[in-house]
Amino acid sequence: MITAKGICKYFRKPDGGLFTALDNVDMTVHSGQLAVIAGENGSGKSLLMRILASLERPSEGTVQTEGDIGLVFQDADSQILADTPLEDVMFGLRSRKDLRKTEMRDAAMKALEKVGLSDCADNPSHLLSGGQKRRLAVASILALGRKIMIFDEPYSNLDFPGVKSVNAIIKDLKDNGYTIIILTHELEKCLALADRFMVLNRGKMVFDGEPSEALSLDLEKWGIRNPGNEISDLVWI
Repeated sequence: MITAKGICKYFRKPDGGLFTALDNVDMTVHSGQLAVIAGENGSGKSLLMRILASLERPSEGTVQTEGDIGLVFQDADSQILADTPLEDVMFGLRSRKDLRKTEMRDAAMKALEKVGLSDCADNPSHLLSGGQKRRLAVASILALGRKIMIFDEPYSNLDFPGVKSVNAIIKDLKDNGYTIIILTHELEKCLALADRFMVLNRGKMVFDGEPSEALSLDLEKWGIRNPGNEISDLVWI
């Protein structure tokens, strides 16, 4: 479970005043839920993600989580630290002092298999497609045993097959009890997967409710394109 209460984040402006990037944000995502948080660029989604994952401290408020959070960043290349997918997943496992190298390799291969990348485990990482790079990030998180994941704009710069491959992984994670947050403005690609729907606008949580309610909201006023379909159609898989 992830619980945030009264989250505020201030930044000092050149004139000495304060800019409020997050303004009294409250949210709870229960274990096993998939929540979609929508918002236009600059709404505070990525900053909230960093605070939830303890990569940045809030100016005010508290965050409680049941276990560490794994992050899948919008820029998938920034998460690749090794020459091959196998080496990349093993890199994260080096923090596990209780594992021998053969055990790390076995754990890495098992994680790559779960995301459909075992066949290219020894291929050059830079030759992976955008969707494969995001799946590699998921494999690294799975290998570390984390049960909470946040995806930041996971469909950015992906073609249709790439979106489908990422959604297939997300659906499998949900079906296996993982707690997932998707930060996106592309609702048509994932809303049908969600248990919860939230909207951030200018640092404020302006909506928190059922995904089906999104279709009746004036999302355009928050800079979000209204998908305008039946909720069951809003997933690319």
